[in-house]
Amino acid sequence: MGLFRRITRRMTTGSTECARVGAVVQRYLDGEYEDDPSWIEDHLDECEACGLESETLQRIKDAIARQGGPDSITRARLQEFAERIADGGIGSLDDVAR
Repeated sequence: MGLFRRITRRMTTGSTECARVGAVVQRYLDGEYEDDPSWIEDHLDECEACGLESETLQRIKDAIARQGGPDSITRARLQEFAERIADGGIGSLDDVAR
C-alpha cells in the first residue's frame, strides 16, 4: 500500500471530520479539489494531527518538485519519515524533532 494511502487511512481513523478530510486531502494538496475548501482548511487548522500530516506531505511534495527528485540518501530519509507518519509514530509537533 502506498505511503500516502496509509497516511490518509490513518487520518480517516480519527473523528468523522478527520475521515472526511482524509478522503480529499490529496486532491486538496494537489489543487484539484473543486468545491469550497474552507471546511478542509478549518479542520487542518484545528486538528493538530491532520494539520501536521498534511503540512508534512506538502513540504515533501514541494521539496521534491524544487529539486526534480531527491538523491538516494534524501529519498531514504523521506521514506523513513513517511513510514513513521503512516505508522502513527508522529502525532504531534514534539514528535517531529525525534
